[in-house]
Amino acid sequence: MDQQLRIKQIAQYYGIPEPTIRYFEQKGLIQSHRNANNYRYYTYEDINQISDLVFLRNGRFSEKELCYLLTKANRHEYNELLAQQQLALKRQIADLKRSIAHLQHQQENIQLVENNYAKVRFVKLAPKYFVEFQYYATKQMTESKLTFAEALKKGSPVSSADLGFVCTLHNQQVNATRWGLFLNNHKDKSMKSQVLPANQYLLTIADLQSEGQLPEILARLMKKYRQLYQIDFADYAIGKLLLRCHQDGQRQRFAEIYFPIKA
Repeated sequence: MDQQLRIKQIAQYYGIPEPTIRYFEQKGLIQSHRNANNYRYYTYEDINQISDLVFLRNGRFSEKELCYLLTKANRHEYNELLAQQQLALKRQIADLKRSIAHLQHQQENIQLVENNYAKVRFVKLAPKYFVEFQYYATKQMTESKLTFAEALKKGSPVSSADLGFVCTLHNQQVNATRWGLFLNNHKDKSMKSQVLPANQYLLTIADLQSEGQLPEILARLMKKYRQLYQIDFADYAIGKLLLRCHQDGQRQRFAEIYFPIKA
């Protein structure tokens, strides 16, 4: 590199836009000089400062942190801030991995709906453990002892990402439907309430249509399958929402539903 470079050369060399360099100048992070023709140029010392700035900027430091590191920090402070930023970036990476896992899981749900919508299977299941959101969708929602975010942190970020329900079908009480998360593989059993399984379930993926009226929708489905297969069911259903989307302007809610078969 020459000892004096124009802003265009700096931008090309470091792969950053010229307006960004000017912005750094306005913030006092770097400085430039003017030649006889009033063109902006940078000296060898300026170039080194820009090099440090680019390095630290790639480390995702804030503007305030960049200013401190470039103008005030001694080597001990510099080292401490680098260590702190590494920890922060590792946490961000972990959060991003969880986000990617959630997106992948949602894609799997979509594929599950595509392959199994309106189909029926008879299955045997291991016990399910259910964490209820006691005040879900009510004015007291924030008073719940366990929030959605807390429940996700306690469980697997993939298997616990879906909101589930335990729905009593032959009970007209207001709280006939309980909402929460299924945490089948969680180790902290103190936070679980067990949903006892039947010996066999009818499993289907169905469109729950509009919001609300879940007991009525499930009762209609149960009546249909009772007549079709000549079997009787327990008076509740369990399941989880897989996908919310729209079709021709109408809201759709696809759910994986388990109807317990009476022995």
